[in-house]
Amino acid sequence: LRVLGSELRRIKANFDQAAGYSYFLEAVSFLNAGNQDAASRAFNRIEEVPLGSPYLGYVTASGLTRLGRIGPARALLGRLEKTFGDRLEYWQQVQLAAYEARDIPAMLEAVEKAYRLAPDNMVVVNNYAAALLILRQRPAEAIQLTLRRLQTSPNDPGARINHALALLQNRRMDDAEKTLKSIPQQAVTPMLR
Repeated sequence: LRVLGSELRRIKANFDQAAGYSYFLEAVSFLNAGNQDAASRAFNRIEEVPLGSPYLGYVTASGLTRLGRIGPARALLGRLEKTFGDRLEYWQQVQLAAYEARDIPAMLEAVEKAYRLAPDNMVVVNNYAAALLILRQRPAEAIQLTLRRLQTSPNDPGARINHALALLQNRRMDDAEKTLKSIPQQAVTPMLR
């Protein structure tokens, strides 16, 4: 990978198109060799080079997110918005990177854009509701979203918990209590607990 990365940069046409990806390949090779410092330097170089191929930029940003290199991933995703801003997958990747960075306001912004593109996608609906619940914003909208999710998956304990949270934020304590009591205890995983 390290050789391939440096070879990609050696040829001018490749550098213009794949410089960021070449540093990503190099960084992965350094990580696998246990050289964290060299990997960090290579990861940081990704932000400094031209973004020739938006597709390779997207692949690189996705890889950075998977590897936990959220800062460079978010910077790269920001550079790709003009190209991919009309695609659901792009906003889901932006949302994931924001979530990993614990930047819930940015997560909400990304999931709102995803929702505009796919208002019937229940994963998007769930994530939108979750962001609103975490931020304690727009409780009336949160309850509508959680109710839609609950109607499509009435036996999903996570959907019930989110709906109960939305009910609480709307000061509907009795309804929230009933919803929580309707969840079978064996269905509540440690994460949901």
